[in-house]
Amino acid sequence: MPKKCLPWQMVTPLLMPPSWQDEKAAMQLLPALETRHGGGPPIRYTAVECERILREFRRAPDRRLDGTATWSFVTLQRALRRAPDGLPHVSTYTIGCVLHQAGYMWQQDRTWCDTGKAIRVRKSGPVEVTDPDAAGKKT
Repeated sequence: MPKKCLPWQMVTPLLMPPSWQDEKAAMQLLPALETRHGGGPPIRYTAVECERILREFRRAPDRRLDGTATWSFVTLQRALRRAPDGLPHVSTYTIGCVLHQAGYMWQQDRTWCDTGKAIRVRKSGPVEVTDPDAAGKKT
């Protein structure tokens, strides 16, 4: 059974040169190639807010103000919630996801380290060594 077409659908392809037809087909396919949210709860935090989390994390904690010498999820969460430009409803899970995406890992000795970087002791003193395949191993 032949497919029913509106009159303008039958005439339009005949009027357009082949290069325009290819361009039109490509333009119709472009939205299908865009990556979108893959399901689950909606994304709450934008890139600006994630950068705010990272900026707070990179700041050395003040023992008197923050009550700690090193960041943990909870102390970082309290600092972000308490700050005037902070995030009042940020969760420890979100903080962990942002830090992991930025390339940080929680180590057994309860410290944060850059993924793929290690400090090695040499005769000349401590040296930071970077693994060139760290990005490939992380994914």
